[in-house]
Amino acid sequence: MRNYILVFFGCLLFHLAGTWSLPLIDRDEPRFAEAAREMRERADFIVPYFNNQFRFDKPPLTYWFQVASYRVFGENDFAARFPTAIAAALVAVILLAWGQQLGDEKVGWWAAIIFSLSLQTFIHGKAAVADMWLVLFVTVAHWAAWELFKANTEHRTPNGLLVDFLFIVRTGIFGQGADWMDAALNGCNRAPISSSETLCRTFQIRPRTLADVGVDLPLGNSGSCSHAGRVFPGRDWKACG
Repeated sequence: MRNYILVFFGCLLFHLAGTWSLPLIDRDEPRFAEAAREMRERADFIVPYFNNQFRFDKPPLTYWFQVASYRVFGENDFAARFPTAIAAALVAVILLAWGQQLGDEKVGWWAAIIFSLSLQTFIHGKAAVADMWLVLFVTVAHWAAWELFKANTEHRTPNGLLVDFLFIVRTGIFGQGADWMDAALNGCNRAPISSSETLCRTFQIRPRTLADVGVDLPLGNSGSCSHAGRVFPGRDWKACG
């Protein structure tokens, strides 16, 4: 437990360093920060707005975290970036734990350190965007899928890991988007690989259901709109956001 706490707070401070002195840059940071500010101002935590217009480009999880950060630190650049630093620190903790399980404590430490010092992590771990939350949920989902695969190959009960895996994958949609998920949930009848049926049987994954689309569309996920046409052919989904 001591190592996990050390890694979390060490990475958190590393990613937060200087975020209070650098103004929001690029085009995405101001959009996320302003959408979260308007969400807080409107007290509407379901439908995101940007400059008083609908913003359905991204799901609301990042906005929710930024709103919570605004309430604690005020509406400033540091508060907009604080949730991202937390996500990056949590990824390092997950890699430490997974690495220790796959190898030993040294493997876990190196995994956490290499990830935290990578250029893309250094950039996105300080940015007020959704990418690091996606990385977090994808990492945990991969770990859960690995455990599920091991349970299947060892012919033992997976202890609810399938439910955990699908829940983590679904939560990841709230944070970034559904594009990366289609190969997993739709692979049984859509992925252009000959081993898709074997893959789905191994991980006990079923094709995408109406419930999946029902969750995606109300959350303002632009990726869901493009994929919904394949689930419900013949329908016009251009109006969904």
